[in-house]
Amino acid sequence: MRGINYKEISDILNCISDGIFITDGDGNILLLNKASADLCEYEEEQLIGRNVEDLIKEGYFEENEVVSLKCIKSGKEESLIQKGENDEHELTVTGIPFLKNGKVEMVVVTERDVTNINRLERELRKNKKLVEKYKTQLERYKENEKKNLKDIIFDSKEMEDTITMADRVAKKDITVLIQGESGTGKEVIANYIHQSSDRRSKPFIKVNCDAIPETLFESELFGYEKGAFTGASEKGKPGLFELANEGTLFLDEIGIMPLSLQGKILRVLQNREIIRVGGKDYIPINVRIIAATNVNLKNAVKAGDFRLDLYYRLNVVPIVIPPLRNRKEDIIPLARYFLQKYNEEFDSNLKIDKSGWDVLYKYQWPGNVRELENIIKRLVIISDEHEVTGPQVAEQLDYFDVGMSGGLFFCNDLRTSVEEYEKNLIMSQMDYYKGSRELAEALGIDKSTLNRKIKKYGIKNALID
Repeated sequence: MRGINYKEISDILNCISDGIFITDGDGNILLLNKASADLCEYEEEQLIGRNVEDLIKEGYFEENEVVSLKCIKSGKEESLIQKGENDEHELTVTGIPFLKNGKVEMVVVTERDVTNINRLERELRKNKKLVEKYKTQLERYKENEKKNLKDIIFDSKEMEDTITMADRVAKKDITVLIQGESGTGKEVIANYIHQSSDRRSKPFIKVNCDAIPETLFESELFGYEKGAFTGASEKGKPGLFELANEGTLFLDEIGIMPLSLQGKILRVLQNREIIRVGGKDYIPINVRIIAATNVNLKNAVKAGDFRLDLYYRLNVVPIVIPPLRNRKEDIIPLARYFLQKYNEEFDSNLKIDKSGWDVLYKYQWPGNVRELENIIKRLVIISDEHEVTGPQVAEQLDYFDVGMSGGLFFCNDLRTSVEEYEKNLIMSQMDYYKGSRELAEALGIDKSTLNRKIKKYGIKNALID
């Protein structure tokens, strides 16, 4: 069998896709293939016959990147990871020494570009996390579908933490306080907690504390006996606590509840019993209370508008829903959900182009999820086109920019519109009156109602009384 010459060895090595780099026991480069030259970005002629230590001094290589020297010094197999061309490539480099009489006679170094492998591994790990995340969300969505809670749509870490906390407290029969700006979805989370609890088959009664006149608060919540007051039903009437017995009572906007009633709510939480207006006997009640507010109850306590003991009773487990502007990852999924919902409801097929999605994403959403839903609903109803653009979306956002300077006032959500109008009206008139009594008279409401609204909207109050 004939011998193989240097040219043939070189041709054979050039058939290998991995880099091959061979030195003698003194570090002189004997041979390298084309793949190795490409990886280090030098020509064979620049390297063959040269000593690696000289090449290090001349700046060809970094000392800690020359695995052949490590092998010569240690007499063992050595490996390291190097950066390739333009620092964009990652290489695994392994040197294997050939020993003769205990001395390194030759070192064969193999170099493999693992850039794509590492990238794929990183993507695989990332995709595994995404798969697990969406798998969890899908399972939660299916469970919500069974509970008729399809509208909990999110993709942000902030809302994931909120839902995780809601899941955690749902099975524990404790009082929950939900805090967040108007329109963030406090009622949705309250309903989610109820439907995820052992009380799901029992009533879920919502009480909007802002919608009940102060004079009727007590009778609405606790009921009344026959003849308790003028106009009372002859049969009496059970209150909302009784209607919610064994279930959940959701006290929305609890921050504006009159002080006179807060003590009675505290008694229910402590003693699990109520007494009807005009009644003599206490009625045992088994109700879970979930409260919600868009005002800072700590500040309300400091201002003397909210009882400290009731605050601590309610604030057993606080859940804070972040505003939509602080969880922008949720904007597009929510908008897509509402678009599909209202396309089906109004037998439409509206689409939003990329510029439209960009406008929705960049908008600050002061009205939060409720405002986003209203915008999408309005677009579906009024659009003549099959696809709306960024400027068309922005035009509708301007309609919701409610101000006191003659701007167009339009909103599909009447409650939101009224609240914005009330807030702006009160703020615009405060400079013209010294006291809250004068301002209340000018607005045609009583002083206690005005103070409730000032507190509800978080208006800075500079009135004397």
